[in-house]
Amino acid sequence: MGIKIKHRKMNEFHLLEVSGKVASEDAIKISRTIEGIKDKPGDKVVVDLSGINYLDSHWMGVFVYSWKLLRENNKELIFVIPPGFILDLFRNSNLDRTFRIVESLALLTAPAPASQ
Repeated sequence: MGIKIKHRKMNEFHLLEVSGKVASEDAIKISRTIEGIKDKPGDKVVVDLSGINYLDSHWMGVFVYSWKLLRENNKELIFVIPPGFILDLFRNSNLDRTFRIVESLALLTAPAPASQ
């Protein structure tokens, strides 16, 4: 089956929703998708990984490369990762210290609390 990547623009960010069965060879697909966004308007690229349950080192390498590429283009790479194996993988590899990670897309789209 392979992966599916749904790309849509939401306000100030690009949302990439990844779903399906992940394989090492699919890492190039997400890499090319992110590379295609680097010059487009919008200052954030959000990769929603809540639709998958496995990643390997190829994917992690692509994410590090993509983070650097986007940073050089003044964009932020953000991940949506619910609790579970993939979040543990990011934490165990200390990538949670490099990447901004939220547990749900709602946390990014919710209005900011009013200041007092």
